[in-house]
Amino acid sequence: MRGRGVGRIALLVMAAVAFGALESLVKGNGAGVRDGIGNLSAPWVIVPLLAGAAGSRGSMLLGAVVGLLTSLAALVGFYVTNAFVLDLGPHSTLHEIGLTLNAGNAWFKAGAMSGPAMGALGAWAARRGGFVVAWSVVALVVFEPLVVYLTYLASHGRFAAGDGQWNGVYAAEAALGALAAVALWGTRPMKRD
Repeated sequence: MRGRGVGRIALLVMAAVAFGALESLVKGNGAGVRDGIGNLSAPWVIVPLLAGAAGSRGSMLLGAVVGLLTSLAALVGFYVTNAFVLDLGPHSTLHEIGLTLNAGNAWFKAGAMSGPAMGALGAWAARRGGFVVAWSVVALVVFEPLVVYLTYLASHGRFAAGDGQWNGVYAAEAALGALAAVALWGTRPMKRD
């Protein structure tokens, strides 16, 4: 890998850390809309997808590596920032960072699986053009609420994820995704003869 490729990947990793930190600040330490926005899954899989598209040069293997790195970097950004956002009691900063990183253990494992998959998908989509990358992002935003609904319904027999406090967030996400799909449909590339 050449210097520019490494530099591009380093920038993508730094952007992922910044995304994670911003997500922690948005989520905050309470309930309600901010908590619901902070708990959306689609942004967390869009980060490695876009990073894989931008940093892989079309190689699915490199896309998987970039996806892994950016997924884990975003989680580090989120949980390190959580040490300053959450009130964890009278501990040293280093101890609080350890507490928040440890609390995210399951999410780091999930990111270690989803990051490479989404990065490889991003590389695959990039080979087919920006339009396919854009549709991949839109699909994640549109279908997350449906997946959450079906998963919650299957496990609880009814739907009220987060005791219903996030239903408006999921509805807004689906509406945003639908609007993006309509806009993207209107810009579809013309077929060449």
